[in-house]
Amino acid sequence: MGVYLAMTTVAFNIVIVRLIIQFPDLTDAAAGMIDIPPLNLFGHVFELETYYFLILLCWLFALYMIRNFNRSSLNFVTSCMREAEVACLFMGNSVPRLRVLLFVVSAVIIGIAGAFYAHMLGRLNYNTFTWDQSIVLLAMVILGGRRELLGPYVGAAILIFIPLFFGSLVQYMSIIYALALLFFLLVTPEGITGWIRKKWHGRRANRAIEIQDWKLAEPKYAVDYARTAGDRPVIEVSGVNKSFGGLNALNDVSLRIKPGETHALIGPNGAGKTTLVNVITGLYPPDGGDVRILGNSVIGKSADEITILGVGRTFQQPTLVNEMTTAENMQVASHHRLKANIFSIMLGLPGHHKSVSSVRAEALDLLHAVGLADVADIPVKRLPHGYRRLIEIARALGVHPHLMILDEPAAGLAPEEMRHLLRLLKVIKANGIAILVIEHNMEFVMSIADRISVLDFGIKIAEGTPEEIQTNQAVLAAYLG
Repeated sequence: MGVYLAMTTVAFNIVIVRLIIQFPDLTDAAAGMIDIPPLNLFGHVFELETYYFLILLCWLFALYMIRNFNRSSLNFVTSCMREAEVACLFMGNSVPRLRVLLFVVSAVIIGIAGAFYAHMLGRLNYNTFTWDQSIVLLAMVILGGRRELLGPYVGAAILIFIPLFFGSLVQYMSIIYALALLFFLLVTPEGITGWIRKKWHGRRANRAIEIQDWKLAEPKYAVDYARTAGDRPVIEVSGVNKSFGGLNALNDVSLRIKPGETHALIGPNGAGKTTLVNVITGLYPPDGGDVRILGNSVIGKSADEITILGVGRTFQQPTLVNEMTTAENMQVASHHRLKANIFSIMLGLPGHHKSVSSVRAEALDLLHAVGLADVADIPVKRLPHGYRRLIEIARALGVHPHLMILDEPAAGLAPEEMRHLLRLLKVIKANGIAILVIEHNMEFVMSIADRISVLDFGIKIAEGTPEEIQTNQAVLAAYLG
């Protein structure tokens, strides 16, 4: 998405230039801004010879700030937003607010650079920055590596030397740059520095995998925050309706889950189970009815606001960032609780370093809780499916939930992983955390659930204990039979 956004920005640049030209009376397009004085800071006028030293100092400071950002949990949240936006939202992070923040920070840095450039040239007009210059800048970033600190500078060095080798083809430079851009977008989107880093880390990870005998440790998890809810229901769903066009996905559905209770939601495919979960978590607004978390109505609240109220969620397919390590994926869930703001992060203030340490420590504690402490620094893409399921559960615990919603957690698990998951869910339940689980594995459901609700065509046809559901004739006819 980032590359296409950059290309759209280049197109926007072309549109703005044409508008400037079309309205010369308003923009003074031909002359532009003239007689811009040299930069004057605190009474010192920078001549061209000393100006370069100031720019070098500002460049190093910008590198320092970006380095701090890359090492912060905010960087991991940004990567999660790019690769798995919905998962980022359900970790308590406001995606719209984060996008605006990133745009503002980027605009400030680029705006300062543009001001320096204007003082150096002494004048600006519509022809100062042309669209082909934007293409070259974009090519520098893509060629060098858009996710690497030094990637754009490596790309810049390469593009500077290309004309030396293709001097006789100088009139075709734009075509050569465009071909190089397309090549790297299609063959190696991570760029040269990203490709080198991937190969290097790949060898290290392969060596780690060869020497590491991973074993799932016994789950150990103990918290007190969920016990404060008392006896009141963690969640109350009352008469919820949801339609998509003429299809009634949910029709007057209600359920209540108490602290420390495991409630299973079963039914045939298309029965409305995931739709109900999406309504509870704020992804879909209900057409009628009410949803309350710890007594507070969540109708009209966004998904990140509902998460912060105490709802953790996993998905049918693990939604993790493959290029990040297990611990880095875990830190996405803890970021919204940090006190450090963007300024302390970028400037590397003590509050930032403290937040980095606390977030990583919590991530490691949660991985230890689910039995995966040994894989904290292994990229997620190198882990088996069952481990990725457990990482999602650990990440959901990172939002400090009163209610855990698990969407088909047992799907694709090996027998040993299934037994480990059962032990883990019992440990979570013992801490007073309510669990709502959607699952098609009936053996798993009957062994873990305290109560079961059955949906069929958006209607709750039964609710009761596992024993009652197993003998319910309506359930046998619609699903279990």
